[in-house]
Amino acid sequence: MNDTSVEIKEWIHSQIQNRSAEERMKMGSDSFSAARAMIIASMPKQLSTAEFNSQLFERIYGDQYKNLAKLIFEYYRSKEI
Repeated sequence: MNDTSVEIKEWIHSQIQNRSAEERMKMGSDSFSAARAMIIASMPKQLSTAEFNSQLFERIYGDQYKNLAKLIFEYYRSKEI
């Protein structure tokens, strides 16, 4: 869905570009932290550490690193007691 006009997109872009690199980095970091907190709040509480990390990774990165993530989490699951 794309309901934002070109003029508004350009204005937002210019407002962000007018900030310092440090401010832009902090904005991105704060946004990621907020999204991560919402994801964690929506996850079941009884997950093992490995399953928690696996689901968190999948929800954040989706299919982007799916094959690599599968290998990593299979390794860590094999180490769980």
